[in-house]
Amino acid sequence: MKSRLPLFRISHLLSGLLLFCGIGLLVAASGHAATSPLAWEDLQFQMNQHVNWWRIYLETEVQVFDPLQAVADAKGKLHPVERPDRRYRQRIHWKADEAIIVESMGFQQRRLHVHLEYKDNYADTALHPGFDWHETSPWYLRLLGRNSQNREQTLWEYGLSGFDVTLQLTEDSHAFYRVGHPESGAYALIQPVNFQIHSLHREVQQPDGTVWQLEVRFSKFKIYRKQAYPQVTEYLLDGNLHKRVTVTKLEYLRRIPVTDRSTALQPFAQPMTSLALDHAR
Repeated sequence: MKSRLPLFRISHLLSGLLLFCGIGLLVAASGHAATSPLAWEDLQFQMNQHVNWWRIYLETEVQVFDPLQAVADAKGKLHPVERPDRRYRQRIHWKADEAIIVESMGFQQRRLHVHLEYKDNYADTALHPGFDWHETSPWYLRLLGRNSQNREQTLWEYGLSGFDVTLQLTEDSHAFYRVGHPESGAYALIQPVNFQIHSLHREVQQPDGTVWQLEVRFSKFKIYRKQAYPQVTEYLLDGNLHKRVTVTKLEYLRRIPVTDRSTALQPFAQPMTSLALDHAR
């Protein structure tokens, strides 16, 4: 049964939302970020109230695009160029705050990458050049746990260096909670009403020294077992589509196929420093 918010939390949330609207007007007028009415601990509490899954199994299909190329249609609108040869699928087993297994496979069932996390350890195996955990990670799913330290660990791995909460107005005039050090280019945007993660942002430095802005955007949310989950995740580099992940299967998982003896586990992964963009592979 879904737990009810205590009365003081309801009052706190309502007052916070009213203050958010007022500050949002100031943000809209000034065009700058403003102090948030919620601290990171309170924001995490509200996010946890919207978590209803304990175990889940997903399958996805991943389309890869060349962010450096685009073609125009009959009306002159530019579209990204897809690389069909780089499409792949994923099978994902997840248990909140305990385990995740992600298998990335080609359409001929050839394994490309396998990642396993169990409690505080992990095992990671790349079976094809260019595949790594940061490119194949299901970021939204990994942020659904109730353990605050695990959520912070995932955001740290993505690249966040702090958890300051401010308000930010996007170019299309939508206000979000912004989580991340105010002077850092790595941050997360969170919806102010339903506390869903809208997008993740950071800078990605390429081997030639070029710095691109990476955005991982979550959209087309649907409800399954009382949990909202994005059916589409898109990776954009400097606003150009690089990858689209679409959920094709989602069902309740009764048992996680992992134990302490499943594989040789290693210390947890390091933060993301780059994104694989070798389009020649």
